[in-house]
Order: sequence, then C-alpha cells, then structure tokens
Amino acid sequence: MSGEAPRVLVVGFGLPAAARVVADLLADGYRASVAGTAGHARALARIAEPDLVLLASRAERPEATELLREIRAAAPGSDWRAAVPVIVLGERCAESDVVRAFEAGADDFVHIRRSYLVLRVHIRAVLARSRSTTDDVLGVGSLLLDRRSRTVTLGARPVCLTRLEFDLLHLLASEPARVFSRSEILVAVWDWPSPCATRTVDTHASRVRHKLDAASPEGWIVAVRGVGYRLN
Repeated sequence: MSGEAPRVLVVGFGLPAAARVVADLLADGYRASVAGTAGHARALARIAEPDLVLLASRAERPEATELLREIRAAAPGSDWRAAVPVIVLGERCAESDVVRAFEAGADDFVHIRRSYLVLRVHIRAVLARSRSTTDDVLGVGSLLLDRRSRTVTLGARPVCLTRLEFDLLHLLASEPARVFSRSEILVAVWDWPSPCATRTVDTHASRVRHKLDAASPEGWIVAVRGVGYRLN
C-alpha cells in the first residue's frame, strides 16, 4: 500500500448495517465503497484494488462464504488479489459461523453489531499484519528489522528480542509516525479478540525500550500518556 488512506471494500449482500459501516469508514478517513452483490464486488475490486475487504455474512445465505473461497482461489490477472485481507462481519457469532469463516479463508471475524470503535481496532490490526507479510525487511533510520530471520540491528549492533517483543517493535516500525493504542497492539501482536485491561503491552514495550536504549541511547520507543506507543 502507498501512503494514501487504505481502500476498503464492504460487501453487504443486502445487509443495511453494511452501509452504516461504510459511512463510519469514510468519516474515519478511509477510502470506502460498498457492493451489494458478488458481481458488483468483483467489478469494484477490479477497478479499486482494495487493501481490505469487509464481507458481511448472513448465516442462512451462502454467498459470503462462496465469495470468500473465490477470492482465496483467485489466479493472477483475475478480478481479485488472492492475498487481500478479509474480515467477515457476521450477523451471528455461533461457533459454527466463526469456524466456517476461517476455514473459507477469513483473516478475522467480528460481529456486525459491535461498535465501530471495536471494528476499527480489528481493521487496523489486520492491515498492519498484511503490511508486515509483504515487507520482509523494514528499516527506520538506523533500526533494521528482518522478518525472515527475525533479527534486529540498531546501527551495527544486534538487538536480541523475544518473538512477542519483535512483533511489537515491527508493528510500531510499520507506521513510525503513528501512535498505536494498547488495544490495537493487543489485537495485532497477541491476537486478543477485544480490548481489555492489562499491563501486558506496557511490560513488553518497556523491555523493548531498554534493549534498544542499551544499543543506542536515543529513546526509540515513546509512551503517549493515556493512548499507547509510537517510535521516536
């Protein structure tokens, strides 16, 4: 993705809530569009090349699952990019619905009636994971992260991080100018399904900060009071 706002395609299959999601996305600065049918979704995907698909699903109708399988099976040059991340917005959250969505290739599952603030956390986390899978080597100034070897160097010095510490730092480095909330970090790094009260993020961020400062005392990780963390 470029520096422009991510493009989000909402496929509603006639669900009124899908239009409300699009309105929230537009107000939040995303470039968003809505499709009511699989054919319309294909046409928009061919033109807009979305960075994320929100696929609204009715349990009693198979169209969403069929379209998701179609996306994952897409060949190069077709309407869809097979690797595009997809979040299923379910009318129900029965275990069978969630399992069906993930088996068909969903990246995440959110109840369509959850608040937009919760959905936004999931959207940002999925987009962050999508970016990190396409960028094997990520550099911010003298800080270099290699996802293939999961190694970190700061200047000429290696920095030894645990798996979760590496994932946390990689998330912050993916958008170094942005403040990531603790809820976003919990979803992206720990895959926690919803915001909750915990000191886990603070503890790991403190450990990463100390390890980076030992290699180069520049204060790489900044805590933003009441919000979360960003790179300095």
